[in-house]
Amino acid sequence: MLELRDAEPAMDLAITPASEFRRDADARLSRFWTRKDPLAGIETFAIQGAGGAFRARLYPGGDGPRAILYFHGGGWVVGSLDTHDGLLRALALAGKCKVFAVEYRKAPEAPFPAAVEDAEAALAAIGSMSALGVDARKVIVAGDSAGATLAAVLAQRARQLGAPVLGQMLVYPLTDAVTPRRSHRAFGDGFSLTRETMAWYLDQYCADADRRDPRISPFYAEDFEGLPPAYIVAADHDLLRDEARAYAARLIEAGVSVAFEEWSGLPHGFMIMDEVTPAARRLCQSMGDWANRRWAAAELEAS
Repeated sequence: MLELRDAEPAMDLAITPASEFRRDADARLSRFWTRKDPLAGIETFAIQGAGGAFRARLYPGGDGPRAILYFHGGGWVVGSLDTHDGLLRALALAGKCKVFAVEYRKAPEAPFPAAVEDAEAALAAIGSMSALGVDARKVIVAGDSAGATLAAVLAQRARQLGAPVLGQMLVYPLTDAVTPRRSHRAFGDGFSLTRETMAWYLDQYCADADRRDPRISPFYAEDFEGLPPAYIVAADHDLLRDEARAYAARLIEAGVSVAFEEWSGLPHGFMIMDEVTPAARRLCQSMGDWANRRWAAAELEAS
């Protein structure tokens, strides 16, 4: 992964427009998962949000009412349904469930809180659209990187929104946009996601906002009690590693059930790197397994 990254032409973030950076990044990301599993019935549709309609996509890995609502990574600036298509197919098949993926609005054209608003609209929509065949009480939110941050925020806000969330699966999330941690220094240069790029993403997304706002940094939420069970994944060579550790610890302190895994020998972004590492598909399978255990446990509790 690092050899591929080092072979890429460098971009000067100080002078490169976000739209150009996005085109280049999306083209690169699309090359990392090209072996797409056959899956019939994939459907793209529109959800109406506060800022207008945005795209969502259904991956029908199962016929039942169980669903994962997934938010792709990309620093709130890059990434799309298409860059994550292979991953989403694999996740739907691993979980034997429906996966709904959301293409939320991107910064800097649509800065914070646009992505959060779209995430909230998506949660409300899949629970209310009877034609989708989803039981609103069986929705697990998930995402990678910035998408994992959105999933964590949504799990916190679900009670206020009156939309239940059964679980949260967070893959190397950003949880604290304020505090430098040891992993930022150890892996902030030369390991996939750099401190420079992360700072640029945040400037595009929330330059004028209070970064302690829990909708940006879920670590700073006042109340963690009663949040849904979590499956949190960190990469051990990732500058966001210590944030994932700290967030898991806060949830555990509040009595939330947490499965925390730190994947060895891997940098940020490995989940979408099927061409490079078998860990990408292993993680999809692990997420599908955790989701099915969570659904089974909830059904047992309800019986």
